[in-house]
Amino acid sequence: RNFSGQIFCFCCGDFVYHEVFEQERARIDYSKTVPVLAWKPHQLFRSFSPFHFMKTQDHGIVWRGLIATYPQLVPREHIRATEFTSRRQALFNGELQSRPFANRPAALSFSASQSLLSSKAARHSIVYPVGMYNLGNTCYKSAVLQCLVHCKPLQQYFLKENGHHHHACRLYRQWEYNRRRKRKAIVKPEDYICLACEMDRLFLSYYGSTIGVDVRGAVEEACSKDPSEVEVDDNVERGDPLVISEMLTASWKSGGMNSLASYKQHDSHEFLNSFLELFGKQTKEHWVRVNSALNMVKNNHCIVGENGKNEHDVVKRLFEGSLSSVLLCEECGTKRKRSEAFLNVSLSLSEEVARRESFGGSATESLSVEKCLERFVAAEKLGDPVDCPSCSKKTATQKQHTFGTLPGILCLHLKRFDAARNRKIDDFVSFPATGLNMGKYLSQWSEVSSVPSPTNNDAMALEPEIQYDLFGTVNHVGNMSSGHYITNVKVGGKWYTFNDAHVSLAGGNGGHETVVSDPRAYILFYLRRK
Repeated sequence: RNFSGQIFCFCCGDFVYHEVFEQERARIDYSKTVPVLAWKPHQLFRSFSPFHFMKTQDHGIVWRGLIATYPQLVPREHIRATEFTSRRQALFNGELQSRPFANRPAALSFSASQSLLSSKAARHSIVYPVGMYNLGNTCYKSAVLQCLVHCKPLQQYFLKENGHHHHACRLYRQWEYNRRRKRKAIVKPEDYICLACEMDRLFLSYYGSTIGVDVRGAVEEACSKDPSEVEVDDNVERGDPLVISEMLTASWKSGGMNSLASYKQHDSHEFLNSFLELFGKQTKEHWVRVNSALNMVKNNHCIVGENGKNEHDVVKRLFEGSLSSVLLCEECGTKRKRSEAFLNVSLSLSEEVARRESFGGSATESLSVEKCLERFVAAEKLGDPVDCPSCSKKTATQKQHTFGTLPGILCLHLKRFDAARNRKIDDFVSFPATGLNMGKYLSQWSEVSSVPSPTNNDAMALEPEIQYDLFGTVNHVGNMSSGHYITNVKVGGKWYTFNDAHVSLAGGNGGHETVVSDPRAYILFYLRRK
């Protein structure tokens, strides 16, 4: 493929280079390689620049006069970001001839190794477990990150789709901060921190450790102006544990995790909540900057329409569902509904334990995720009457939460810490490894009604089969005041246990029985079947 915009002149028998040809060549090339960042063609603009000089032997530096220039309507930062993303894509796809990597040995070597892979899916998948060092009570963080790294949709987003290339994000952020300074707007220190960029670096380092190559260094070399300034680690071996110091520092400085900014022991669920919220916010802000960079000139040059922006909010697309909150008046049957989004669902265990103890303390009826979900969506009568707009008085009211929409990745939090009784619930809670049906908990089939719903087999058959399969668990070992987090993750059809930097098979026969029989399960990660 030709990498410069040239036209061959048959009169003089030579190639003619012009920046307009090069700009159009680049636009067409990007529309094929990275269409999500490509921009539309536009009319040609010409201006004149007086800032062109040349150095001569006789007269020194002389002015060249007014030189015609052809400015791009697309900002320079966007063009560079698109080029970086295109280079990275070529690296992972093993396209040796599609980008000039000749003077970049690490990038060339990695691209060559990618081209030799028999399966294209293996170029963007993590198929080998790698541990993470404990940097001082950081197990709560590494346990959650292990589950997120082994989430297939997130692997595709970062490694295949290049949804958030940290080099591109840095260019857009710098472009925005320069505009702020010109307006004398305030730029906070946390504005320079991007957890989405740290996740991108983590995925690159993790993928590199699975194949024994410094992939992150190869990407840095491919996107640098001077490859000699990039330090590439040639001693990376397969399975080397990762040091997540950059992620740790970024989360502390992000401004959204102030309560976690210490080396004390913290809760994995608290970190998961804060991390997903901030991660999703910064991912969305990145694509807002991308669109702003193009819309500042002309709206019809925008790469993504208004309706497509949410598709790039990876947290909203994968983790977000909605709960429907219903208030039902028992006298007139009027319903008042309100919808709220969620990123994970907390299931109370204390109520289930209390209910079991109220029946004589029998342990024959074990706890299960299905029973906790049934309890979660069950209607309950409020202790005090509530104002009913239809009855114009306070009436007896039932309250209920049901699932309005279900996410692609379902995170279930088992509330083992009972603050009211200052104890941890260590009871075993059974959960399915495959085929968790969430369809029956949707509003259409579980919402309370003033009219009794049919219970025959035909009505039950109408319930949708929306099934989820388990791919990761975060387990807590300890008590209310102290403890340790370990992780079970399914990699390549087998279950592995991650205890900080140490990784081992969860058990025999793929580890399935060991994982589902572990009484220490705290957070469950499910992936929705297609």
